[in-house]
Amino acid sequence: YHWRGNVRELENVMERALLLCNGEEIQPSHLLMSSQLGETTINEDLAAITTDYSKTPASYSSQTSFTFSEPQNSPDNGLGIEVGMSMKEAEKRFIFKTLHETKGNRTHAAKTLGISIRTLRNKLNEYRAEGIDFELEPEE
Repeated sequence: YHWRGNVRELENVMERALLLCNGEEIQPSHLLMSSQLGETTINEDLAAITTDYSKTPASYSSQTSFTFSEPQNSPDNGLGIEVGMSMKEAEKRFIFKTLHETKGNRTHAAKTLGISIRTLRNKLNEYRAEGIDFELEPEE
């Protein structure tokens, strides 16, 4: 199916659908939006892709939902990130965990995080201004 928007718009629609779904499946109703995308609405695009499954290969499923599930007994990732936590707090924990894993090497941590060393330095300065400083714990 040809998406008429750009990749960022598609990503936004999928993120919105994931947030709106109540269970483990994204339903077509979670993809509906009232905003215009090009000359047609997403509703019209959705109707176009959900009407005829006879042309799809038998190996494809004819359902229009996606299932997301958490791995059973997944080990703690050590980040301490929980549902309901602010993005700012989650980002801070992720940065500190990455710095810990890179033994405080900011250049390597920035590359691992996919951000510039300048961005990392600015974030650390922001945390320091809030009274939170990163220090490596001594190894035992």
